[in-house]
Amino acid sequence: MSRKKKEQPIKKYQRQSQTVRDSILPRKGNVRAPTVCRCGNVDYKSMAFVIRRSMRVIDNLAKNICAVEERSKQQEETLGGFFKNAQEHINEQNETIKKLEQKLEVYKHVN
Repeated sequence: MSRKKKEQPIKKYQRQSQTVRDSILPRKGNVRAPTVCRCGNVDYKSMAFVIRRSMRVIDNLAKNICAVEERSKQQEETLGGFFKNAQEHINEQNETIKKLEQKLEVYKHVN
């Protein structure tokens, strides 16, 4: 039974999310393949390069998470203000309706 090859996140989500693209794609620098010595181990420079790359991806993800949280917080505040204004408007309309109903009752009894 053959295993399905895992798809890289950049290939999986690059068309759908600008945030993922910004997080994973390299902003600068070139990508190089790690060098392997004769004994089959990866050398120190390649390991350090991979770690720096990983740290850059983690840093980009953290920045984008903060940006998304900030956007959602702003949207929440905007929606909260909108709902508050809508509720005030509804309350004013209800008060006007009650006043008009009272006036109508008075006019019914006068005639």
